[in-house]
Amino acid sequence: LLYVAQGEVGHATSSQCEVVVSDQATTCHIIALRSCSYLPLVSLAHVDGACYEDCIRRMVRYHLDFAAVEHRDEKKTEHSSPGKLVVEVHVVGGFEDADGTSRNISTFLISLLDRIAYEESDSIRLVLKTCAISSMNDNGHGCPIGRGLGINCISGDVFLAKVAHQMRGPAVELRSARIWSNSGVKQLSLVHEPFYNSISIDPFHFEPPSCAGTLLSLSDKMLLKLTSTSPEVEEDDFCDGIRSTLRFMSGVRTSDIFGRNLTHPVTFGRIGTNDWKLREVSSAKGQ
Repeated sequence: LLYVAQGEVGHATSSQCEVVVSDQATTCHIIALRSCSYLPLVSLAHVDGACYEDCIRRMVRYHLDFAAVEHRDEKKTEHSSPGKLVVEVHVVGGFEDADGTSRNISTFLISLLDRIAYEESDSIRLVLKTCAISSMNDNGHGCPIGRGLGINCISGDVFLAKVAHQMRGPAVELRSARIWSNSGVKQLSLVHEPFYNSISIDPFHFEPPSCAGTLLSLSDKMLLKLTSTSPEVEEDDFCDGIRSTLRFMSGVRTSDIFGRNLTHPVTFGRIGTNDWKLREVSSAKGQ
């Protein structure tokens, strides 16, 4: 299993994992792409705003580049085709929230995919297989039906998903800290690729917000109101996750993790099925 958190994108083949998944989406949307050249390739992103056009375009382009590499290496199978690359698209997320955040993200994603399909029509065919977004993902009472999306790399089957905390992979608090980081232009963080069977976290600067102590002292109701775009429909463990991330940021310096000059990515290699081990780097501290 490969878990992709909010604000991340991951690419994986069927030789690396069986399922790629993300969850905990309310107004956020989860988009999955799957194509077959030599190996089935799956890409999945957890999008939290209508501001990732370049990232989504690179996500689609990744499939064309991957297919080109396999074609160059002449590793064709019955899935290979000299024609257009077929990329299946699945999008889940959002609901009928009062301020229209979900609808803005839905409109952004579908309009962007339409433009990409037109612009890349000579080389790619995007096929929208699943679209459960905004009002189509609302239970009729202002609450999302699907909050998570999983895709089987081998079969291409998709399903609504909820992932236990211990199955979300390594460094959950560190990866969540990126959401609080003011790092300029928002980008989806690339955490996994087909050529490296590891999760990699690129350096970024973070520090606890000045109000961290106050936030940690608040009731669940007030913490939800101040930190969620959809406080009425968050899951029961939302506040626990926020507090865990705030405590992490308050207890660790960026340089302790990425080195003094923020030059050392943190990489975890897969051990067995769903365990991860930190790969040693050359003295990150003080570098």
